[in-house]
Parts: sequence; C-alpha cells; structure tokens
Amino acid sequence: MNVTKSLYQNSWFRLLLPVTILQQGLVASGTYLMGSIASTVSQSTFSLWPALLLLVCVALPGSIVHFAMNWLQTRASKSLGLEYLTQYQRRNFNNPSLWRNAEARKNRHDMMIRTGQDTIQNTVNFWADVLATTLNVILNSISVVLITNSYIGLSILFAGITGILIIHLADQSIGTASQNEAKAEGQLNSTLARSWDNIVLGNSLFFNRWQARFRREFNQLLVSNLSVVRSRELPLAGAAFVTTLIVLIATLSFAYLNQANNAVAIGALVMLPRSLQIVMHLQIIQSFWAQWKGLKQKILITENTLSTPEALDLSQYIKPSEIQLCKNGDSNPVEAATPVHHLLREHSGRFTIRGTNGAGKSTLLVDLKSKLGTRAVYLPAHSQLEIELAENTLSSGEVAMKLLNDTIESKPEILLLDEWDANLSNENVNVIHQRLHEISQHSLVIEVRHQRA
Repeated sequence: MNVTKSLYQNSWFRLLLPVTILQQGLVASGTYLMGSIASTVSQSTFSLWPALLLLVCVALPGSIVHFAMNWLQTRASKSLGLEYLTQYQRRNFNNPSLWRNAEARKNRHDMMIRTGQDTIQNTVNFWADVLATTLNVILNSISVVLITNSYIGLSILFAGITGILIIHLADQSIGTASQNEAKAEGQLNSTLARSWDNIVLGNSLFFNRWQARFRREFNQLLVSNLSVVRSRELPLAGAAFVTTLIVLIATLSFAYLNQANNAVAIGALVMLPRSLQIVMHLQIIQSFWAQWKGLKQKILITENTLSTPEALDLSQYIKPSEIQLCKNGDSNPVEAATPVHHLLREHSGRFTIRGTNGAGKSTLLVDLKSKLGTRAVYLPAHSQLEIELAENTLSSGEVAMKLLNDTIESKPEILLLDEWDANLSNENVNVIHQRLHEISQHSLVIEVRHQRA
C-alpha cells in the first residue's frame, strides 16, 4: 500500500477537492469585493449588492462549507485507515513464525499500533491543509492583483520564491533531524510498552532499571525534538521576516506612487492585510516542506508494516534428539528421525511432545503451524486470542477452558496445544482430556503438557 497514492484514489478525499475549491473561491471573492467596495466608497458611490455578496462570501466558508470539509476529511481518514488495517491483517495473517519474534513484533505490530493509524490521520490532514492553503494563496493573489495591479502580485510571487529558497538551504539538516527524532520516538515508545508490569507490580529492582532506561531515552527524544525545532524554525523565522518585508515595502511604495488616485491607493492599503495574510500562508506552505520530511519518515515506517514478512526458520531452535513423541498416552516414544516430518504424515490420533527444557517443544508446535497453515489451529500457553464473553470477569482458568471448548467445538482438522493444562483444575483437566481423546479419533491432536501425562 502506497499511503499517498491511496489517499489520492480515495473517493472521500476526491470529494474534498471541489468543496475546498468552493471555500477558497468564496474567500477570494470576499477579498475582491472588499477591495472593490473600499474603492467605490472613496469615490462617494456605494452599492448594496456587493455588500450583500460580501456577507455571503464571509459567512459561508467558515460555517456550512467548513463543516462539509471536516466531515469529508474525517470520512477520508477513516476509510483510508480501514484500508490500511485490512491490508495489515491480510499481509500478516497466518505467519506463526513471527509470533515469538520480538523484533518482528516491534517493527510490525507495535509500529502499527503506535505509528500506523496516527500516520494515516496525519497524512490526510497534511494534504488537506496543503490543498486549502495553496488554493488560498493562488485565488487571493488573483483578487489582490485585480484590485491593485500585477506589481503587487509579482512582489508576492517574488517573496514566496525567496522564502522557499531560504527553506531549501536547510533541507538536509531538517531531514537528518527528523530521522533522529523518529528513531528516538520509537525507542521511547518501545520502553513505554514495557511499563505496565514494571510499574504496577511494584518490584523496586526492576522498576528502577526500567525508570533509568525511560529517563535516558526521554532525554534523548527531547534533544532530538529541540534539534528539529532548531533546524526547522530558524530558517522559517528568517523566511517569514524577509517575505513580509518584501510585500510590505512593495504595497506601501505602490500606494505612495498612486496617492493622486485615491481609489487605487485606498484599494492597495485595504488589500495590505490580505497581502500580508497571503505571505503568512506562503510561510505555511514553506513549512509544509519541513513537515513533509518528518511525515515521510513515518509513512515509510507505516508502509514497512505492510511488506511481505519473511518467515523465520524455526528448525534451528528445535533439538530433535532431545524430543520424544508419545502416541495416545503410550509411555514408549514413537520411533521418528525428525518429529516434524513424522507428524506431518499423520491424519488422526493424539501425540504428546516430551523433552527437556530448552529442547524446542513449543517451538516445534509453532513450526508445525507454519507448515500446516490454516489446516491447523494452534493454542499457545499464553495469548490474547479473542473469545466471546458476556462479561469480563472470568479467571485465567475459566478463560483457558473457554478457549479449549470453543476450539474443540469447531472440530479442527489438526489441533496444536501448548501446555493447555497449565491453568486448569484437576477436574477440568480430566474433562478436556476426555474431549481431546474423542476428537483425536477423527482429527490430529498434538500437545505439549504442562504436567507429565
């Protein structure tokens, strides 16, 4: 998914374009009418109709049209966000080898939660602002030129080009500072993601370690934030000063040279606040380039969460010589050169995986899930798998029981269970044990037991 390209193809964002043109067209028309009325008043003539039209041009853009723009902008961001989340689910679905990969979780899932959705929202807002501000500058500049002459318009254009050149000189430093800021922000967010246990459990040893890391990374982020402000705002301040000075001198000199013609001079002076506002918007447009540098980095991070994941080779973490397979509770292990290949040939029955700690029993289950795909249902020992509950008051044992019952009721072709008996009472262990025995008559059940069966 290309975030920017998808935005331009979004139907809600396309509807935003004509509404924005309408809003800025009304604002520009109000600018022209204001200058026109001022010129006619200086000639002792006044018409009611231009005043009524000015009222419409002033009232509509900030009320009804503004509401429509916000509504369309919200629909665009939410529809694009849904498209992003849907693609994220599709790209990462059924990649169990990533489940226990901390680096993959950090770069994909955590980034999707912390950065992805905010980036989509910020991208929509950014381009909506770019569109509105650019149209404002162009249309209002035309209105100012119609009231005065091309001299004022050329001075505004010259001021804009000068400001852009000043900003461009700081382009590289802004990009470097934005990259460092994004990296520092990611490190701090990763530390904050581990804050719950360290804070709530109240273990001073682990809390102090976490807090020291937090403060160190928070200070690093602060330094990066200030670096971005320094590299971005100083050029912007210089550009603001120069561009404002250019337009102010041009307008005042134009009014002075045309002081014999009251209508022209008054029109130019009345347009001065609007001309300075155009310059202010030019400065905003100049700042867009600096903002885009930082936003582009976040867009790249967001798009990386949608890249095709590379499956991790789990066989290197499995020690076949230390793993035994026992069928249907038999204490004698099944003779198998490799447990994975043997289990992939089975169609039914119940196999228990046994072995020493660190032999790779749980990893073997994940590896089987990777190879079997959606044919297999895998229940890890600890997970956040979604269950339907009337109320969230179940104990950990009741939640485990619910997960097991729901899974067995679905009658899976292959069932992979990792320490399913860890949180169950002896009574519930016996109940599930019997149900697994029944389902193993027509399905393949592969389990790792918390307690030796």
